[in-house]
Amino acid sequence: MIERLEADRLAALARLEILDTPPESEFDDLAELAALNFGAPVALISLVDAGRQWIKARVGLEISQTARDIAFCDHAIQSDVVMVVPDARADARFRDNPLVVGDPGIRFYAGAPLTTPDGYHVGALCVIDFEPRTDFDVAHRERLERMASSVSQILARRATALTVGRLAREAAKEQEWFAIAERSAGVGTWVFEAATRQVTRSAEAYRIYGFDPDKPAPDSAAIMACHGAEDAARLGQRIDAALRDGRPFEHDAPITRPDGSACHVALRFLPQRDESGAVITLFGTVQDVTELKLADAALRESEARLRSLNWALTAYGRSISALLHQTELEPVMSSVCEAIVEGDTYILAAVALAEPPPSRVLKIAAAAGSSMGYAEGLSLGWDEDSVAGSGPTGHAIRTRRPVIMGDSLTDPLYAAWRAKGLAHGIRSSVTVPFFRGDAPLGVLLVYAGMPNAFGDQELELFQRLGEELALSMSLQEDRARLIASREAQRQAEETASAALERLKTSEEHFRLLTENSADIIVRYDINGVIEYASPSARVLGYEPEELIGMPVSRMRRPTSEAPPFSRSLRALREGAPLPRGRFNEYPVTCKDGGRLWMQGNPSPIHDAAGRPIG
Repeated sequence: MIERLEADRLAALARLEILDTPPESEFDDLAELAALNFGAPVALISLVDAGRQWIKARVGLEISQTARDIAFCDHAIQSDVVMVVPDARADARFRDNPLVVGDPGIRFYAGAPLTTPDGYHVGALCVIDFEPRTDFDVAHRERLERMASSVSQILARRATALTVGRLAREAAKEQEWFAIAERSAGVGTWVFEAATRQVTRSAEAYRIYGFDPDKPAPDSAAIMACHGAEDAARLGQRIDAALRDGRPFEHDAPITRPDGSACHVALRFLPQRDESGAVITLFGTVQDVTELKLADAALRESEARLRSLNWALTAYGRSISALLHQTELEPVMSSVCEAIVEGDTYILAAVALAEPPPSRVLKIAAAAGSSMGYAEGLSLGWDEDSVAGSGPTGHAIRTRRPVIMGDSLTDPLYAAWRAKGLAHGIRSSVTVPFFRGDAPLGVLLVYAGMPNAFGDQELELFQRLGEELALSMSLQEDRARLIASREAQRQAEETASAALERLKTSEEHFRLLTENSADIIVRYDINGVIEYASPSARVLGYEPEELIGMPVSRMRRPTSEAPPFSRSLRALREGAPLPRGRFNEYPVTCKDGGRLWMQGNPSPIHDAAGRPIG
């Protein structure tokens, strides 16, 4: 069974009549496009014969064929999907392969099978690198499959052209070769008879040109009119030249269908000769290659986006460096803006900061770029009912999400600023809000001179930069508070030190007063327990230390009236004021039991809160 399938596959390859043919631009162009698209040094369009791999188109390698038993593409044709080998040295199938251990030193391989209209894998479109790669994701596989499909379509056109040509030479019925041509998806065919200059076209050819094949066929003039006068004249000249010299040719051109729609077609012409060598027919194919052209344009746009992303990465790195090395907020913001616009990708960068609440307005705090005039007097805010808050900035702050303005010509959010923006060359922008908690701090604004300059990756970089700006602002505010706190602490320490010095002086004065005074000075707490007694207390027979901790009530003799200090304690506890300047006489018990009459005047002591404590 396997041998039969392989025999059928080789027969399908043989029917293409392509092995050992000269280079052809349509294959060479697709190989070059594959190398550019995937950033690979080598791209090949190879066909797997019985014992060899023959290379129809190549970029980066000079070899024209290899033995089949060492060909990576022989493995690729065994599957319907893309085969990817990230590192051939780590793959048991290839680690001992001469193409891996020797020249050219293959490490990475990705190949998509080339399939004939009848389903046989005859070869592969592959890209090769001399370094291992792990970046070939699902999107890369899908692109390689689409490009391989384009090669397969070229092979299909070739197969169709050869088949139809053989049928025409053998005088086969017209319906038979038309049916074969129609089975070639998206490929129309025709036969131009040299003797009569009559053209017979397939239904698909009419469809491609925008005519209904079920209606009466238009004449050649109507077909040529789709090309426009200038291109129609050039195409007619090339047809006449092919009829004279018998050389095949290709013609790619845009056309306009009768309904006004536009597309791009690829025409291929293959002269057929009689036994004498004279050209008797021109067999042709036509294909709508609009998608291929769009893919090429998309590739070019992708390259431009890649350049934009590379600069966004550079600007991000330089901005982060500025954030790390600057300590003041204003230079930080200016450095960030200057780093973003240093290349030619972005024409203006600005940082706008929120005014203090309750205002919902932002003011430009820093800006740089070739379109600085746009930033002057720019009105920004996030009040939904104001013009200033109706644009990308207001939307970004209200939703707490970045906003991309893809094209200033059409974006409705940009309507109020469109005229001013276009006057300064602005076509697209990104607005990144940054916050501290729930409070908006400001926005980072970046503008470009081309539409759709900001993708998801650029957005992620600028969003991170906005977060770094918010962190920098928070750190600046924290630093200012820390400096203020340290200054307040320093002043408090100086005040405390001065107060301590005054206290020491006061205590020294008090010590001198009490030690040299003949009066007995006693301090007791609100419960009447003695806390201090001056040296003069020795007159009572006590050393001052003996009195500390003694209830003051033990020093009074029983009388009919409580002594003044008992009344004073009661008044302090009840919050009543003490009489000032009044001296009372009362008896005091000495240590030996004797009695002394004394005069005393109690004075209250209060804590820092004004509460009585003794």
